[in-house]
Amino acid sequence: MAVAFLPLLSLLLSLPAMLLVKVRFTFPSAVQLGEQVPLKPQVKCALPEPLISWRYRIHLPYSDEVCKQKSRKPLLAEHCGCIRIELRKPWKYDYLGLFRLPLCKRFTQEVLVLPKPIPIDDLPSLKRYLTARWKPKAGGGFAENYDLRLYRPGDNLRQIHWKLASKTHKLITREPSVPVRGKMALTMILRGQPAEIDEKLGKLLYASQTLLKQELSHELHCLTGEGLKVFTVSDAQALDKAVAELLRARVTAEQKMPAVHASWQYHIGGEQDEG
Repeated sequence: MAVAFLPLLSLLLSLPAMLLVKVRFTFPSAVQLGEQVPLKPQVKCALPEPLISWRYRIHLPYSDEVCKQKSRKPLLAEHCGCIRIELRKPWKYDYLGLFRLPLCKRFTQEVLVLPKPIPIDDLPSLKRYLTARWKPKAGGGFAENYDLRLYRPGDNLRQIHWKLASKTHKLITREPSVPVRGKMALTMILRGQPAEIDEKLGKLLYASQTLLKQELSHELHCLTGEGLKVFTVSDAQALDKAVAELLRARVTAEQKMPAVHASWQYHIGGEQDEG
């Protein structure tokens, strides 16, 4: 009789803990390449914790490879991309492991593995591009650079160079100027082995950050499995958004980059057969 009632007794003793236990699965939204993604959940219970179990179904970046994991060991982010972690079979058991209840809802969460900047030795020089011609600033206003010319009716009196006018006895006005520059473009084909994609994304990040340090807006032209993606990068936030979208994209089998017409362009290659 004791053996027969033991499962029922275990259920009665475990039920309060099974109802009170709270488990929270939290994953970071992004990690750096080479860091670890913690998979251990946070468990809270006022009573002795009941038995809990779950499984992870992990979709690796830029591939159809899927792995399963039961342990609480952290996951190493070996390659850039988007890791999709799917929680499966979450259960909580009595102390003997004979009865079970749902632990929580199943869900899928993305974790972006961000690239690390990789310096580029053969990046084209920016000296010629930075010494672009200048044109009058539309609407006037303030500008760091300006040209001097004779005053014309309708010019802003605040722009008159009074010191120079007193010497020449002519009204000389400052005309604000802005640089005239063509389009700048970085191009890349999202293809290759995971290690090759890591290097490509790292060089893309480095090149884009280098242009932003010079306050140069530019475009990213990336050929992916969804087609050609074009991003306009004018600040760090726009760059982060573009990189995040590329990490979620699919690889392509294309080997030739569509033509891009730009005054300054750099292509980030990687494979020997890439055209």
